[in-house]
Amino acid sequence: MIGWLNMIKHYPGEPQIYQILRGFGKNYLDSKPWPNRKDEHWKYNSLDVFKNQFNEPTLPKNSEQLELKKSLSSGIQIVFINGIFCEEKSTLETHFINSINKDAQHDQNLRIMPLKVAIEKGVYPKLDLGHPKHSFEALNLYNLSEGVYIEIKDNAQIDFPIEILFVDTTPAGSAFHPRLIVAMGKNSVATIFENYLSLNDNLNNFNEHNKTNQPTQQSTNPFKTQEPSNWTNGIVDVFSSENSKLIWAKIQNQSPTHLHFSKTQFNLEEKSHLHFLTVAIGGKFHKHDLNFSINGPQVELVTHGISIGRESSQIDHQVEVVFNKGESQLEQKFKSILNDTAQSIFTGKIVIQKYSQKINASQLCQNLLLSDKAEANTQPQLEIYADDVKAAHGATTGQLNADEIFYLQSRGISKSKAIQLLQSGFALELIEQFPNDLIKNYLKEVIL
Repeated sequence: MIGWLNMIKHYPGEPQIYQILRGFGKNYLDSKPWPNRKDEHWKYNSLDVFKNQFNEPTLPKNSEQLELKKSLSSGIQIVFINGIFCEEKSTLETHFINSINKDAQHDQNLRIMPLKVAIEKGVYPKLDLGHPKHSFEALNLYNLSEGVYIEIKDNAQIDFPIEILFVDTTPAGSAFHPRLIVAMGKNSVATIFENYLSLNDNLNNFNEHNKTNQPTQQSTNPFKTQEPSNWTNGIVDVFSSENSKLIWAKIQNQSPTHLHFSKTQFNLEEKSHLHFLTVAIGGKFHKHDLNFSINGPQVELVTHGISIGRESSQIDHQVEVVFNKGESQLEQKFKSILNDTAQSIFTGKIVIQKYSQKINASQLCQNLLLSDKAEANTQPQLEIYADDVKAAHGATTGQLNADEIFYLQSRGISKSKAIQLLQSGFALELIEQFPNDLIKNYLKEVIL
């Protein structure tokens, strides 16, 4: 239980169902104990810091003067500032519906609207919002206010990327609880870029920190710090209809003191395709629950992840893929690069149900340790109830290859530059495989 929970919030002009949903969240939090290390899902995480009372987010006073550069050279941009959807800073063209009555003149292939408008119009997928799975999801529900609904219509092919930019500008002590729902129609095609960054601190750059490969002196506990933190607690639900094709990338590049939790649920129907890449290089604490539900045959799923930890950061990916139908393929590969006293956790669970035959699934986790105090924890899990499947998993943990460093030095490259090249090559392998060049180039610039 969290002591600072109080009466259910209500804001003018919002649907009555918002209060009902907040009540579901509060009931869960009132009735369930706060998670702790005895829970398998949270065994590596110290969560007491999240029981503190964080401030409600507000837009900065000079938000109209805030200059946000577009991450990508083309496409539309949906902007959240301090967890609050900001229509004025977004570039939505004819795709946006900001009221229940505005619908006739928008682009019929792509609709973007505040979540409360989608609820009033009754167009969003029917979610089981009233039954959160754990305390962080319940907290998001209890604080439900800001959210966006994106709908790609049947047979629509959106040939430009859709960026959702989450920017925090507050100094510290605020909690953001955004919610995003995406619905892909039958035979639709789209590319989505989920981008988290901070403007209240220097952004992270992998190689700027690792040029010398020298560890810095930091506490081994990412939560023992006098620095106050901002906290992102985001929930994303995605529904991919039959024969849809979705390309999705997420990058978390928030300030070094940021606390980031997110849960992403993908529901994939027959013959749908998904290529998903997540990159975590910022924050003091990053935990991402990724759930993929395969609900039809002939689904093709690629899930890639890159974690770059430094100082005393902790990066935790909990990934579950459930095959409810057969004849589908999965390629899952996660990599982590850890310096100083950073820690990574990867739990990859693949569940193949009894009648889900002819599944071809592979899982691989690779960890590169740049410090003898860095720590990587890998837990591959297979639950197979069918008898005609191919499923494999593997994990490696090691340091840079001395022979490779020596080879580069023999070609006239300095040792520090050789180390930098090898680190970058390890991380960039998965980025090079990403199908969208605009997003690929952006990610390269951030990491390099």
